[in-house]
This record gives sequence, C-alpha cells and structure tokens, in this order.
Amino acid sequence: MNNLFAKQFAAKWEESWNSHDLNKIMGHYASDVMIISPDPKTALQLNINLPLIT
Repeated sequence: MNNLFAKQFAAKWEESWNSHDLNKIMGHYASDVMIISPDPKTALQLNINLPLIT
C-alpha cells in the first residue's frame, strides 16, 4: 500500500461514514465480514444481513 492509495481510501471511507448510508459503509468490507459485539441487542439493531457472533 502506498501513501496515495491510503489517502484516497481513507477519504472514500470517511465520505461513506459521514453519509450515514450503511450500504456505502459496508462496501468497504468483505462480503463475509463478521460483526462481533458484546451487546447482541445493539448489533441486531444494525439490521444488516451479516452473520453475528455474540
């Protein structure tokens, strides 16, 4: 990873995060990402179709 790539990736990630658009945010993660949460109620409130480990 070079400096330019890292800066561009960070800018795109920040833009996605600030958009509050879950699909844009999750676009930065692998399709088989697993969310691990100490509070399953909070994790389930995300209402996304991902496997959850609690």
